[in-house]
Parts: sequence; C-alpha cells; structure tokens
Amino acid sequence: MQLLEGYLLDTNVLVALIRGGALGRWIDRQYGLWSKLPLCAISVVAVGEMYSLAQKFRWGKKKLRQLHSLLEQLVWIDIGVEEIL
Repeated sequence: MQLLEGYLLDTNVLVALIRGGALGRWIDRQYGLWSKLPLCAISVVAVGEMYSLAQKFRWGKKKLRQLHSLLEQLVWIDIGVEEIL
C-alpha cells in the first residue's frame, strides 16, 4: 500500500493534535496535518489506543467529538498489511 501524499500517523501524534498544545501546533505547522488528514492513515491498533487513552485521560464531550471527527477523516489500515508491519 502506498500513500502518495500524507503520512501514517501514530497515536502520540494524534494525541498532540487533539490536545492542541505547543507540540500539536508545531506538528501542524511543520507538516500541515489538519489540512492533509484525508491523505493520512492510521493503523487499527492506534485507533484502539486512542479510544483507550480518551477514557484514561477522561476526555470530555468536546475532545471526544474532536477524536471521532479526526478518526473519520483518516484511512484505517489493518496491521496485517506488510508495509505497516
């Protein structure tokens, strides 16, 4: 599987983007991820990690809505795909 543009995002990047702190803003400025989300992918394992972290961090309704919106814009990839492994 080849992503012509965009990135394979990991959990820590998504957390930083949703938190919107200095790191998340830097990542977005550096890579323009908010505008490239439809071109980005995430492994299904990272999706599970995000939901688990949302519970652990006790994210409220606003952050959960951001998480759902973010995940809906990404391509989800099974980790059985050789390029992901």
